[in-house]
Parts: sequence; C-alpha cells; structure tokens
Amino acid sequence: MVDGDEQPGPGPREQAAPPALRASDADRERVIEALRRHTAAGRLDHEELEERLTGTLEAKTVDELAALTADLPALTEQDPHPKRPDEAVRRELKAQLAQKAGGAAAISLLCVVIWLASGASGHFWPIWVIIGTGAGVVGTSWRGLGPGGDPQSELERLREERRRGRHGHGRRRHDRHALPPAARPPHDRRRRR
Repeated sequence: MVDGDEQPGPGPREQAAPPALRASDADRERVIEALRRHTAAGRLDHEELEERLTGTLEAKTVDELAALTADLPALTEQDPHPKRPDEAVRRELKAQLAQKAGGAAAISLLCVVIWLASGASGHFWPIWVIIGTGAGVVGTSWRGLGPGGDPQSELERLREERRRGRHGHGRRRHDRHALPPAARPPHDRRRRR
C-alpha cells in the first residue's frame, strides 16, 4: 500500500545504472601494457597504438578503459612482451630521428648563414647552436638505438614531446620559485619581484 506522499520505487528494470567507477593510474598502466603487447603481437599498428594510448591517458572511468581493449583478445602468458623491439618500432624511431636531425641541421644552417651575412667576423658562434642541437639528436639516438637502448620508450618520449609542443605545453622546468623561500636552494632565496 502506498501513502499519498510516497511514490513507488523503480521496478527491477527501471533501477538506475551504477555510477561509473573512476580509473586509477594503475588501471591505466595495465591497459597501456596490454596495448603494447597487442602491438608487439601484430594486432594493432602504430597509429592505432598511438590513438589508444592517448585515449588511455584521457580516460576517466574504468568503462572508458575497457572500451579501448574490447575488440582485442584476452592476453595470456603465452603472449610475452618481446625482449627485442620489433623492426617497425626501430624504423619509426629512425624516421623520427631523421626528422629531428633535419630540423637541427636547418637551424644550424640558418645560424651559419646569419653569421656569414653579418661579415663572418669574430668567433664562429653558430658552433654553440650546432653542438646544442646535435647533442639532442645524438642523445635520442643513443637512448633509442644504442647498446641497451629502448626504442619503444624513446619513440613514446618523442611522441609525447611532439604532443606537448602541439598543445602549447612545452616541457616545464621545475619552478623553484613556487617553493616557499625557506625551501628554496640557498643561492636562490632572493626575493622575486
């Protein structure tokens, strides 16, 4: 019997869906590892991997994470993470390195042209630009393709660097001025104005 003020509760089919569970960083890491293993097994190409990795990092709920792997089979211990990176990853990293080296060479050449156009007097200052840009290319090459290098993680680092550059979120340095004065290093306790 229902009183005049009370409304009947929802029936079995009318009950509200449970709220979506929020995803944790550990949940995201599990999905990232699964996506890497599926890529190594040949189920995803690198463009699909990149799209799904972006989706994983942006996912707020467990359901959103599950949707990213819903069309992939469950992994077993017989699908090991490969010890040696697949050649496609190495080729893509080499292509990224060639692009990065081209950019470094273009900047260096521009500086040499400016130096020559200004009379080529004084010391050869473009050497500092050449060394700086060259060091970045050599460092990336060594970390990705050198002995003990990890091409997959270096390729992901380059993608993240490019993504941050596209969205205007350049690499942020540690802002020691955000610390209270007592926590700043002794040489940096001067007052900011």
